[in-house]
Amino acid sequence: MNRLNFLKLNQVIFFALLMGIILFACVAFYANKDLTFLVLDMQNPFTLIVPVLLIAGGAGGNFLFKKIISQIKNAKNLQQKIGIYTSSSIIRYALIEGPILLSIVAFLISANLFFLIFTLGGVLYFLSLKPNAEKIARQADLTYDERNEVGMK
Repeated sequence: MNRLNFLKLNQVIFFALLMGIILFACVAFYANKDLTFLVLDMQNPFTLIVPVLLIAGGAGGNFLFKKIISQIKNAKNLQQKIGIYTSSSIIRYALIEGPILLSIVAFLISANLFFLIFTLGGVLYFLSLKPNAEKIARQADLTYDERNEVGMK
């Protein structure tokens, strides 16, 4: 196991999801011609659904991440720790990515720029989850020897 197989894997997953979000938002923006900005358009069901799902996705993602990552204490070896960390991160990313994509779809359907504000907020939160060596080592509860084994000194 080396740094390329663990740290880079987590970073590639993160940036692939981020680029998918950004590219979809750009396509949606350029696909809409008549843009509007209506803050409280109560005729549109997405006006309430998008913010609620963004908050629920972020909170649910954090809750599940902590719940799954707590299993690391029972891991028998480094390989299990890596598997638990990677799977919990993917679940966390997916639970925030889904509502972000929904907000882009809501923008695409309604041409209301209001939904891009939620997209931007979701992307900023998603960026705060960016994996780095220190954060992974702390969250995965890696010992000094395990850090050296995966190249995170």
